[in-house]
Amino acid sequence: MDIQIKKMDRQLCEQFRILKEENSHGRIVNKFDKVINIEFSCPHQLIAIAVDNVVSSPCMLKTKDRISFMQLHDSSYIGDAVFFNQEESFRIGMSTVYYENASTWYYPLQFIYLSLGEMRKKDYLLLAYLKEHGKPGGVLEAYLKHRNVQGNSSPQSIYNQHYIQLFTQLDKELTVENLLRFIGLGIGLTPSGDDFVTGLLAVLHCYGMGNEDIKKLLTQFKAVEFTNRTTVVSYFMIKNMLESNINQALYDYLIRCGSAQEVLKIGSTSGTDMLSGVSFGLSYLLKRKEGNVYGN
Repeated sequence: MDIQIKKMDRQLCEQFRILKEENSHGRIVNKFDKVINIEFSCPHQLIAIAVDNVVSSPCMLKTKDRISFMQLHDSSYIGDAVFFNQEESFRIGMSTVYYENASTWYYPLQFIYLSLGEMRKKDYLLLAYLKEHGKPGGVLEAYLKHRNVQGNSSPQSIYNQHYIQLFTQLDKELTVENLLRFIGLGIGLTPSGDDFVTGLLAVLHCYGMGNEDIKKLLTQFKAVEFTNRTTVVSYFMIKNMLESNINQALYDYLIRCGSAQEVLKIGSTSGTDMLSGVSFGLSYLLKRKEGNVYGN
């Protein structure tokens, strides 16, 4: 059975070249209705095969052939080996995934200057949006309480009180150590704490790089080894973000003034948790701007 990839992350072209040179073998680490994740060990890398309507993300390949994808999904198992072929393809069991003719995307983080007024407006609108439309179950309720906003009635997470304490500490001192307290906190493929940190660091990268302390923070975080703190999928999500590579929905929201609604569609609560991180980052930058810590 053949699967034709129509679109893929541009950075995979170089990563696949390296994996093939190293004769690296991968294995399926988890499967979901629309996504199959594959991990390679040498060099350590995670890629994903997904159907076309999934949000484009770092190291992802997407196919429009839903039938072939489902056949691969149903015929493969966790732990199945993945091998590269000589041509631009790789094998999973009896299936071959071809990516030679795929178009590519690239959504790099970049610095954008926002005036004080623009930042206030973005923060206000996002907080109001999270209050009305954010999905409960992750960091949302705790974050809204931290911002003194009354959210919609929802189930209380067992992590809420701990999250509130972490938000308070992070507000006082934005350090790598305090950020690491969030890593791995929560349940699921990408724990809520990880999604929050992803959104927070992304907004600092986009709107805060005019400040030397923030540049230093991001550089320090890149040097931290946190592989064993969280899931492999979550680890690579944060790692890719630190390398300036994020998903399309978050990119569009931060860079192109796109809709927060598209970010909200990610995962069960992942999009909400990312936007909570973005909101925290906007609030943090606002306080620094208003205090004339940097910029005007």
